[in-house]
Amino acid sequence: MRSFNKKTIILIFAIFWILPGWQSCDLPWQTGPMPSAIIETEFEPGLNILGVVRLEDSTANSFVYVERAYPPDEYDAQADTLPLVKDAVVQIRGSADTTAFTFQYFGDLSGQKYVNAGFRPVAGETYHLAIEAPNLPRLTATASVPHLPEIDSNSLQVSATIASFSMRTTDDASMYDVYLLCENGQSVERFSNEQAVTKEIQFTLNQNDGNPLAVRIFGYDRNLAKLSNYTSSIMPQSFLETVSTVECGYGCFGAVSVMTYVLPTGN
Repeated sequence: MRSFNKKTIILIFAIFWILPGWQSCDLPWQTGPMPSAIIETEFEPGLNILGVVRLEDSTANSFVYVERAYPPDEYDAQADTLPLVKDAVVQIRGSADTTAFTFQYFGDLSGQKYVNAGFRPVAGETYHLAIEAPNLPRLTATASVPHLPEIDSNSLQVSATIASFSMRTTDDASMYDVYLLCENGQSVERFSNEQAVTKEIQFTLNQNDGNPLAVRIFGYDRNLAKLSNYTSSIMPQSFLETVSTVECGYGCFGAVSVMTYVLPTGN
């Protein structure tokens, strides 16, 4: 079992909340099922990262959070600083388009991460992450961007109490979060996915939420789905090696596709 700083865990998931699909998950420090076994291994210095390739219209919301991993005897719950790595070389390139995009460190009140305003991922492409930092092993990882699902507009039905529609999933998305966005609130349905199927989605409308405005669908690759499914079993200051999706380091690099369908007026 590897040790994290508790504030680091909180920061990582604060950054991750730019993926609204994660709002429906239990927080990682809430009570939940405990792992049946602890993996005891010798600590190896390295980078600990969270990287998300996000496909959404023409926006650039992909990011990589980078910190230094450290052994349990360095853990200090009262520490005011995080083991952030601000001088790393972070690059992402595709398999088809091998152009290297260098991500630059950016820090503000919303968090500290590496970003690139010119990076626009493509559905179906596999991206390769490489991170180099002084005196630490070179971390690498890959993630494939799921294609966008399809909504059958003819199946859309909205009444005073129910909103329903059919959606066609894609076989490269491992999990979906489907949101119904209303004037004053939102509802979400999460389900696992293994192949392209037609899925019937139905929401019970809450009068306090107001009129439904749009449907937003998040399709996660296997890496982000794996991370999400493990969060309820992770203790605050620990890291289970089974969650890691990177080489020569720790953490997760994954991809998500986001589609927003504006509901026709008059429904």
